[in-house]
Amino acid sequence: MGGAVISGLAFRGPAIRAVHPRRAGLTRGQPLESAASAPRRRPTLTEPELPIVQPTATPADRLHGSRWVRGLLWATGVLALILGAIGVVLPGLPTTPFVLLAGACFVRASPRAHAWLLRNRTFGPLLREWEKHRSIPRHVRRIGLTTMALTALVSVWYFAGRPWLQAIVLAGLAIGTFTVLRLPCRD
Repeated sequence: MGGAVISGLAFRGPAIRAVHPRRAGLTRGQPLESAASAPRRRPTLTEPELPIVQPTATPADRLHGSRWVRGLLWATGVLALILGAIGVVLPGLPTTPFVLLAGACFVRASPRAHAWLLRNRTFGPLLREWEKHRSIPRHVRRIGLTTMALTALVSVWYFAGRPWLQAIVLAGLAIGTFTVLRLPCRD
């Protein structure tokens, strides 16, 4: 007769091993009785609620041939993604161009990083939409331009009496506006 010891307490009877339903081979909605007949599978690390998106534009011939250039493209993509993430929180910095630049760099540098960016909950929809339509929605353009303009106006007001800082803010607004206006949009 076997026994089990849990936290120093002894129990009489056979030891019971708890198995998570997924490890037992169950899928969602499958009754527990069919666990014995279900084939055993390895658990995956993908999230079930997010679709698995394969990179659409990363065949092996799209990768750059030089290892050094791929490293430089990967570093540029990471920097652009960081700037895009800052742009999500900081309204004066446009997010869209930096995410698109990161996607373009990752296509040529790393299929794995590109696939991760496509699966990302924050940046993935924007990049998938760009790869599908090669344009951004008109409302995204309007929101970006409006938040950049409002942030620039507040900054210019805040830096009153410091014309060189006001000039830097207005130059940044001009560059950001030019960049966003160059992106094709659709209705």
